Amino acid sequence: MPLHRVFVYGTLKKGEPNYGLITNKKNGYAEFVGSAKTADQWPLVIASKYNIPFILYVEGKGNTICGEVYEVDDEKMISLDELELHPNFYERIERDVTLDESGKTVSCWIYFLKKFKSEMLNLPYYNTYSSYGSHGLQYIKGEDLNNYEDI
Repeated sequence: MPLHRVFVYGTLKKGEPNYGLITNKKNGYAEFVGSAKTADQWPLVIASKYNIPFILYVEGKGNTICGEVYEVDDEKMISLDELELHPNFYERIERDVTLDESGKTVSCWIYFLKKFKSEMLNLPYYNTYSSYGSHGLQYIKGEDLNNYEDI
């Protein structure tokens, strides 16, 4: 069975609100590879009425982003795509990340927001995300994220 590497930086990380999707064996296989950082700089912002973390697709602006790498099977990838509303909301794009422990660079799928309001570039940029962070913007689960007006 082919596995795919996925870099998660927001609500799918350990201890975050959507981590259960990663650990739920009913929707496929996932194995933690390690903590990592993006090889390139990106703007990680928290936006929308739901306080969602987004990496905006503007390479070279912002920070290297801290996250986690998982190897997942096709079934788990489909579940992640459904959560992230790929390709209509987030877009899954392959980019390099550097594993913290080994320093090895690996290619991973990362969910980016390519369509966004330009004002989002004026929001604070983060290098790591926690729903419970000092920013005070706790994630709120939303049911209808198909509306771009919400972000």
